[in-house]
Amino acid sequence: MRLDAVTSLGMVTNLGRDARTVCAAARAGISRLTPITGFTAFDPDVLEVPVIGAPIVGITEGFAATGGFVRLGEAALVDLIRYGGLPAIEDRGFWQRTGLVWCLPEITVERFMWPEEEVAEILQIACAERLSDVSGVALAVFPGGQVPLGHVGAATALSRIDQLAQEAGVERLVLLATDSYLDDMALRLLLDEGRVKSAERPTGLIPGEAGAAILLEPSATSSSKCGAQCRIVAVAVLDASQPLDDEDVSAARRAMAVSVGRNLATVVGTVIEQLNGDSFEGTVFLDLNGEEWKAVAWGVALTQLQGLMNLDHSTLEYPCVSFGEIGAASAVAALCLGARAFVKGYSVGDRALVLSIGDRGQVSAILLQSAR
Repeated sequence: MRLDAVTSLGMVTNLGRDARTVCAAARAGISRLTPITGFTAFDPDVLEVPVIGAPIVGITEGFAATGGFVRLGEAALVDLIRYGGLPAIEDRGFWQRTGLVWCLPEITVERFMWPEEEVAEILQIACAERLSDVSGVALAVFPGGQVPLGHVGAATALSRIDQLAQEAGVERLVLLATDSYLDDMALRLLLDEGRVKSAERPTGLIPGEAGAAILLEPSATSSSKCGAQCRIVAVAVLDASQPLDDEDVSAARRAMAVSVGRNLATVVGTVIEQLNGDSFEGTVFLDLNGEEWKAVAWGVALTQLQGLMNLDHSTLEYPCVSFGEIGAASAVAALCLGARAFVKGYSVGDRALVLSIGDRGQVSAILLQSAR
């Protein structure tokens, strides 16, 4: 059994609380940014200005870490059920045969202050089991179903999705991803590391938050009333993560940008090999977020992808322009954007690439194809 068909979508971002609205708003180029109360950045003219972010109003206020992730996850899960016209939550038989794989941010001491040996238990109890409790959806929760790998978590999960389904003994899987850079600890860390966009730092990121979900099923079957939205053709991940100098994290990221770019070209080449000699033409979703080191990495990758990608017949999309930096949720959000582009007929060609660069230099590529 190969789970390669995406048969339903769910999203919650600063642009809306359902995948159809969010994807339409992003397609229209809408962004919705707002000052974050209690956080300021230096401005040479007025000394202090509010930090600008992309929060989701009415979802995560008052919640942090696992509480915020559960709130975002529940909203995305509710939309996933609604989008595909899936069985009601009262149909426990259906949902117990549906496993949950949850992509989350990297659980670092600097950001979360959790004991490393307790991370797996915290994520299973405080995220996966709590989500089932608050949503009423009896998803199959299993050890190893939580993937705290940040930007490359979705690709890592997809690379072994069939194995995960077999281990859980389920017929289909919900791939859920949530992240928020807007709680106090995350924002303070970003500011301390000099990563936030401001008048003084125009090449920084805009902190955001999001939840995104897809339902994965075998191509021959579909529980969704709307059928397959796209297919996952190939996935590649390269975790050549590097230690970051605590004294100057920004300088450490700039120093590794060239090697990250080479690694990104490697994973892109790996998935394009599945096209049997054809060069890639289509839509490329990049998680470039305004930070210079990621832009350098992409530039390096481009120099090594000549002949593999036909950029004259492709388009580049940057979801962070609409959503801000959404970390672990970025790849699944891009999968939803790509699927909707296929369904609505405004995609360039019938293929798409979702490319991700993790905070420590990990890289991944996911190749999609229209199911139409």
